Amino acid sequence: MEERNQTLPDDYSSFVLPTLLAGLNPPPKRTVLDLGPASGENVDQLAIHAKSRCKLYIANFFEDLSEAGPGARKNAKTFGATCGRLLEFPAEESFDLILAWDLFNYLALDEVEVLVGHLSRLTKSGTRLMAMVSIYRQIPDRPFRFLIRGSDSLRYETVSRGLRDSPRHKEIDLVKRMAGFKVERAMLLRNGIQEYSFVR
Repeated sequence: MEERNQTLPDDYSSFVLPTLLAGLNPPPKRTVLDLGPASGENVDQLAIHAKSRCKLYIANFFEDLSEAGPGARKNAKTFGATCGRLLEFPAEESFDLILAWDLFNYLALDEVEVLVGHLSRLTKSGTRLMAMVSIYRQIPDRPFRFLIRGSDSLRYETVSRGLRDSPRHKEIDLVKRMAGFKVERAMLLRNGIQEYSFVR
């Protein structure tokens, strides 16, 4: 299969986004964790779909992890400690939705397991986690910036011109390392992104 250029800004129809946004609407107030960079457009869209009944936390995980240096990923223990430091929230907080975007493309499977284990302590039954996995051999060397354009529309923008090898994680391997979560919805899109909605 010929690989398309995945480095240019592009809009596409998301398969899992409508269900995730619809889940923010019923009361009570919902709490969302965005693991990507801050975006005013995403803040506005989440507020619209949650009818302003939404508390949003933003943790630009990959950027913060990169700034922490290679020692932060030396082994599972140090990576776990880094996750705890970068994802420190009030003890009473519990998230209804976690937007991981394409973060898993930039983590080894063992790191996915550690991260999800940490996130699990911040979730409850019914919590959903959105993730995107590339099927291509190469991806930008930094995660895309995803912008919510509407109830079923996303825009992805590259923040780097460099490329790196993609781990191309398989669903069976991800599920094994996401204790407490199961696949709720999954779809391979024409842009080479495998979209997932996991539910706890």
